[in-house]
Amino acid sequence: MIVCKRCGNHNPVGDDFCGSCGAFLEWEGERIVEDVVEQPAAEALPPPTGLVTRIKHAVLGDDTALPPPASDGGAPTPGSPLAAPTLPAPNPTPPPLAAAPSLASALVAKQPVASSEPAPRQPSAQAPTASVARPKPQVKQPPTRTINPGDLVCGTCGEPNSSDRNFCRRCGATLAEVVPVKQRWWKRKPSTKKTAKNAPAQAGERPMTAGGKAGALSGGMKGARKVKTGIFGGFNTVRRVIAILAIVGIGTGLAVPGLRSTIMNKGSDIFNSVKRKISPSYLQVSPDNSLSTASSADPGHEATMIADGLKNTYWIGAASQSEETVTVVFSPPTSLAKILITSGNQELKENFKAEARPKDIFVTAFDTAGATVKTLQLTLDDKADPQKFDLEGKDVASVSVAVQSCYPVPGLHVCAISELEFFKEK
Repeated sequence: MIVCKRCGNHNPVGDDFCGSCGAFLEWEGERIVEDVVEQPAAEALPPPTGLVTRIKHAVLGDDTALPPPASDGGAPTPGSPLAAPTLPAPNPTPPPLAAAPSLASALVAKQPVASSEPAPRQPSAQAPTASVARPKPQVKQPPTRTINPGDLVCGTCGEPNSSDRNFCRRCGATLAEVVPVKQRWWKRKPSTKKTAKNAPAQAGERPMTAGGKAGALSGGMKGARKVKTGIFGGFNTVRRVIAILAIVGIGTGLAVPGLRSTIMNKGSDIFNSVKRKISPSYLQVSPDNSLSTASSADPGHEATMIADGLKNTYWIGAASQSEETVTVVFSPPTSLAKILITSGNQELKENFKAEARPKDIFVTAFDTAGATVKTLQLTLDDKADPQKFDLEGKDVASVSVAVQSCYPVPGLHVCAISELEFFKEK
């Protein structure tokens, strides 16, 4: 065991740096042996008696302060600190009482006074020692043991450390920002704990499904997958079939030249049809205006003015008529896609609201034999702008327009129509 002198942390043998404070244990550590047998403490000796005290008691004849005799019964060794000082033999005639104090004073004056405090120790000189080189920066090396979940892997040298360490055991780098190693996802065991519904799952645990199996799809996910399959499943199938047919068609067309031409023409027709559906373009078709007729017409506003391409002219039936019809003729017959109707008298801007305008009209398209190709029941808005409607008729020879009601009085059947325009797809 190595004890850090800086923080007192106990580190196992083999660590180069303290796990608590990061100190270099070669300088700051102390190796101790755990099985050291404690020795009994030695018996303390009595404090030594001072020289002045021993002389004083010897002169006055008081022997109580002298040290006890040696344990082996012999006299103390001369020169030892326990030996009594040697004095001259006493005279047969006792000296006067006043002489004793003077002799003791003289002896005390001649002997140096011993201090009870120990003399200060001067620090001993130390011989210079060789300087120890500081540890060099470590580079990542193979770890000395297996990395387990929860270990702190040093980012400097790559050594795994236990989670309770603050510094690397091999290089001493800090482990403050190191993230513990997590267990691989395929080694994690599903939790068997039952949690409350909608409770947040713990780290490393899969959420339990309605069926109780971890990792399986929940009811909501299964429902969403079924809906997605139902919506896009058919489209994916059609797409695969079209791709297969395209591959077969291309292969067959390359093998048979005559069939290739047929496939190309058919493909072109399909492409044009799809293009017309997505982004159609139209071409204006003008009827033979000299052949236009009407059931009646007000003088100066004949049927030939309904398709002359001018907005300041118009057709209107006679005021005495209860119903009016106008017919335009196409020579030769043509296919129609749209009809554009401009209603009312638009010679002047203020005339539009001053006179009656068509509201409900009936449009009929005929072929060359007089058979009906298309019929439309239309209701126009009361506005001066042109209004467009779908017609969708093939081989149309003539178009008839009958006014059924007018603005502002629905009972009227005689009102002005400024222009009829027709369009076909390109």
